[in-house]
Amino acid sequence: MKNTHPITSSISDEKIEDDPILGRFFDTPEKKAKWIVRIKIAYILWILLLILGILFLIVYLLKYSY
Repeated sequence: MKNTHPITSSISDEKIEDDPILGRFFDTPEKKAKWIVRIKIAYILWILLLILGILFLIVYLLKYSY
């Protein structure tokens, strides 16, 4: 079924392989799989660092709030 929504119709028809800059990184299924794994690892590390930063902020605020 073709996307007929006026805002998302042009977005969903494009593929990352057709992008002039990112296309060279995602032009084969093997490259796409490698980059997806790398992006997932980076996302998990980002979440862990965010949680650690919030915990350190809470500890710092509790320690020096008295």
